[in-house]
Amino acid sequence: MSFDYLIIGNSISGLTTAYRLAQLATHAKIGIVGPAARTGSATMAAGAMLGLFGEVTAENYADHYDRAYFELAYHAQSMWPDFIDEINSQVDPEDSVQIHPDGTFILFNTQDTHDYHAILSTLQEYKEPYEVVAPEDIPGLAPEQSACTSAGIYIPRERSVNPIAVLQALEHVLKKNPAVTQINDTAVQLCTTQPDHMAMAGVRLSNGDLLHAGQVILAAGVGSQDLMDTLPGLAGRIPYLMSGDGVSFSLDQQALGSAQIQHVMRTPNRAGAYSLHVVPGVKNHRFLYLGAGNIMQWKPQSGTSVGNTACIMRNSLREISKHLGNARLLRLNRGNRPTTVDGYPLFGACTCIAGLWLLTGTGRDGFQRSPLLSWHMARKLTGTTTSSAAEQTTRAIFEAFSPERPPVQTCSQAQAIAQLQHDIDRARQHKADGILTAELQTCLPDRLYAEISRVYAQLDTNLALPSMTLLPILCRRWPIDSLKSYLDAAKHCHPVRSAAAA
Repeated sequence: MSFDYLIIGNSISGLTTAYRLAQLATHAKIGIVGPAARTGSATMAAGAMLGLFGEVTAENYADHYDRAYFELAYHAQSMWPDFIDEINSQVDPEDSVQIHPDGTFILFNTQDTHDYHAILSTLQEYKEPYEVVAPEDIPGLAPEQSACTSAGIYIPRERSVNPIAVLQALEHVLKKNPAVTQINDTAVQLCTTQPDHMAMAGVRLSNGDLLHAGQVILAAGVGSQDLMDTLPGLAGRIPYLMSGDGVSFSLDQQALGSAQIQHVMRTPNRAGAYSLHVVPGVKNHRFLYLGAGNIMQWKPQSGTSVGNTACIMRNSLREISKHLGNARLLRLNRGNRPTTVDGYPLFGACTCIAGLWLLTGTGRDGFQRSPLLSWHMARKLTGTTTSSAAEQTTRAIFEAFSPERPPVQTCSQAQAIAQLQHDIDRARQHKADGILTAELQTCLPDRLYAEISRVYAQLDTNLALPSMTLLPILCRRWPIDSLKSYLDAAKHCHPVRSAAAA
């Protein structure tokens, strides 16, 4: 089979991109490749909170790149109501998607003071409606005495949807389009033109079939890395994609009676992008999503960490509601969040192989940003532009996250070491022991500094690496040689490192 556009990945990034492409390239043949079960997809474990201000921390809003990524989230949030209405107009009423009508409560304890002020300041900067609320006025909040919330912020426009309902609705719409073909298989190899290997020719599937296409879009999350590995010439050119092991739980909270949680509640992000959040069902509040841990792995793993699972459960009872212990566990959800070694996404075309495009590396933010990311990607693919101020702004932001780049640098190596020490301290304070080894939980500051310095010496790099990239090495979740191999290749491909931001 041959296609004008071949999208690898059938979760939120892939389906929304196909949807936008079908609107802009009405006569093009579009293929979507991905197994129907979507096992390990980040979307399958997502809470689908449509918020962005709750993601702000005192550390991640201080530099140009973080602010640029936040701007994408800000523009994407405003697109969701119209996007859902557009999808609902094309499906039967029973397949329609609803946005939860209520907003989000962000919960802070005495150790979250800096994040509280960072979020408050950002809300005021963007003139976003909010309300500071006393803990006793937050419905459903019932923490244990030892972990009481000290303050809360209610953000009425930070809402949520059911991610599975969104995927199903998009599939229904795309199935009605004769120009779109959904292929229930896994791509295992990227194929380039012979003999120069300078342009895309298509992909090979696990069943051996070859699909021909001159434009291939990798939107397969963590799976995009395995496909890039089939083209040795890409090694080091593009920041390596790691896997954030996301874990969540589907609960039935009927037994909680009047203590049922009916609003989205969450803590700020803590060490390792770890936060607690509960998201009630949109159509039936009886069902509750509880998440979510984030354990970084070099490659996706089967199963999940018992310690991480226990940590989420224990701390949810401590910080959100002690009554959750009476809920029934219906399902454990796992998703592999595609996260680059520098922590920033991969958007756009590869310059060394014509026709290869990337839309991945979004960590746990891909769902919230998907209406905007797909909108921009489809316009880039089709050469469609407008003169709107919004497009001018987002175009510049997308270019900052182009795939072929050295690891983004936002601080010095000394600052990165200090930040990692700080993140480990926060994990200890918040009892997020699921992301730390027993040794790190008790490691004294001087010993910890020496251990981090040893890792940098073994990596033989002057780059500053984010905490989420170094912490797994300290925890011995993967061998240091894997990261060193990538950094050595990146040094060869990009001999002049990107300048560190002040």
